[in-house]
This record gives sequence, C-alpha cells and structure tokens, in this order.
Amino acid sequence: MGLFNRYKIQPPSVPGDPADTRTNRIAGVGYECRKDPKKKRLDVLKSLKVGAPLVLEYYEYEGRPAYMVVDCKSGLDIGTLHEGTAVSLKESFPNAVFVAKIVENNKFDVSVTYDIYGERMVYYSMTKGHANVIYRAYKDKQVSLTKKEINKIYEISEMEGEQPKELVSSLRRAVEKIFQQDYIGANSILKDAFK
Repeated sequence: MGLFNRYKIQPPSVPGDPADTRTNRIAGVGYECRKDPKKKRLDVLKSLKVGAPLVLEYYEYEGRPAYMVVDCKSGLDIGTLHEGTAVSLKESFPNAVFVAKIVENNKFDVSVTYDIYGERMVYYSMTKGHANVIYRAYKDKQVSLTKKEINKIYEISEMEGEQPKELVSSLRRAVEKIFQQDYIGANSILKDAFK
C-alpha cells in the first residue's frame, strides 16, 4: 500500500489509434494538490518515474478551460497544462480522452506526453483572438507570412456570416501549432493555406 493510493484511478483503455499525440511541460508543480490540499505536488512527483501513467482531467479555472495532470497510482494531481495549451485542446478535442505518461521528471521541470482519443473539431469561424496569436508570432518572426497574408487573416476574423471553411480550419490549426511552440508546423500549415 503506497503513500497516497486511496485515490487510485485506472488509466483509460481506449481502442484504436490516437487522433494526435503531444508533449508538453506542465505548470504549477510547486503548489499543493487541488485534490488534497494537505499534499504537495512535489511530494507526489518524487515517487514517480519516467513512464508513470497519468490522465488529464478537465476543469475550469476562473471560467477558462484547464486540465489537471493526475497520477494514476495516487489519484493526486501533479500540475496543470499551461493555459494556452488547455484552451487549444478543449477547442480542438472537446470530448477527448487523454492517456498520458511522464517523459521527464526533474523537480520543477516536468514533461508529459499524451495520446488524444477523440474526434478533432473542424472550425468554421476565425476570431480576432486567433488572428492576434498569429500576428504575434509574425511580429516575433516565428512564422513567415507577408503583410498581405496577415491582413487577410484579420479580414477573415472580422467577416460576418459565412467564412471560408477550409482556410479557417487551416488557420485554426496553425494557431494550435503556435500554442505548442511548433513554429515549423505552423509555417507549413500557413504556407499551404496561402499558396
């Protein structure tokens, strides 16, 4: 019987291939557990090795999408996904199941990889917020767009009614890649979108 195993949870068993696989660093490892404030996340992490099974559990923090990273053995949370990643995941995979594991555990530097099982949403609108994410990456020279293409993205984000579905879907996927700091992937999507 382990130190924290009264909350033990079974990792989900999902048939088929994942829709996507991602790796992210997690935030908040220095705080107490949300599931049991008497426990420290760092204490839970000390007992975990690379490959330890985890799940991502959805909740809302100050009205925004959030995901707790929960250790299956103890049932306690060890951190959260960063806000941009959580928002992107909830928008892209609103009903997904996430099967995760630790890939790096160096005290405050913890990374997880997770398979996403569920259908990806195809987006039919582009918001000003999404346009701003792309614009910031453009200004920081992380995506290679022309000024004309940036103006087109803002034009799409302000269109009322019907927006060009295929282009919007590509732009939203580029936003996801930017949130994941995958600028090579974002550039590839944007290059295809504007050819």
